[in-house]
Amino acid sequence: MSLIIPEKFQHIHRVMNTNIDGNRKVPYALTAIKGVGRRFAFICCRKADIDVSKRAGELSEDDFEKIVTIMQNPSQYKIPNWFLNRQKDIKDGKYSQIFSSIPETVVEGHY
Repeated sequence: MSLIIPEKFQHIHRVMNTNIDGNRKVPYALTAIKGVGRRFAFICCRKADIDVSKRAGELSEDDFEKIVTIMQNPSQYKIPNWFLNRQKDIKDGKYSQIFSSIPETVVEGHY
């Protein structure tokens, strides 16, 4: 069995300052972004109506923009607060999802 690669296949995508491997399936490829786990990646793909069995290299830039929009605004897409990685922030009491280089600044107290 061989993998047929479409003409518009991209082996590397740049999303949120992270290189995404185009050969991996979309939710697993998104876990390369710091702060995104498998479960959060799966729910973002489902909210964006993206087939989770597709490879990341098969997606268009518009599909990635949809996913990033959902990741940055999870409450607007009815993702429950208990799903987020920053619950009841000490400073302001808000629920949020933190990505990329932001986790280091939160841990250090500069957030």
